[in-house]
Amino acid sequence: MVRQFYRANAVPVLMALTLYVVGAAIGAALAPARADRGTGTAVDPISLLPLVQHNLLVVLALGLGGLTMGLSTLLVLVSNGATVGLGLTLALRSTPIADVLLAIAPHGILEIPATLLAGAAGLKVTQAVYARTCGRRSTSMRTALRDALVLLSLALCLVVVAAPLEVYVSLHLPQLAG
Repeated sequence: MVRQFYRANAVPVLMALTLYVVGAAIGAALAPARADRGTGTAVDPISLLPLVQHNLLVVLALGLGGLTMGLSTLLVLVSNGATVGLGLTLALRSTPIADVLLAIAPHGILEIPATLLAGAAGLKVTQAVYARTCGRRSTSMRTALRDALVLLSLALCLVVVAAPLEVYVSLHLPQLAG
């Protein structure tokens, strides 16, 4: 059952990954050649509830992208990837890679897959609508919506778990290690 679900959703997940990576490459390419070193603190303190709300809205925007024929999913995946690419590029210019990884890995290992799963949910619906419009009925709309709902549910769970890791672990690990 899990293997069948994976096979049925591999294309939208790979499409989401591709859009995210393209966005990351764009963000890295747009990073200014010289950036101010700043004050040495990576970010201002983040409160848990606003972060959870923001991440849930991003995941919902990605997952509901099927309603816009994938346009909002495409835009959110590319812009989210661009933000990560830009941020990583700037951080790596002034911060040791170990500190950057410590600041990203604890929550990023959940948040990035959540972004991709939510993006895949939006693209899955788009794929099914497009196939039906073209007269192909390889997948029923009901199956596509069910798969999208499963993908979106997984993504929502992951961002809810990732948020406390970001607020209480990721932001403090580089300081504790250094």
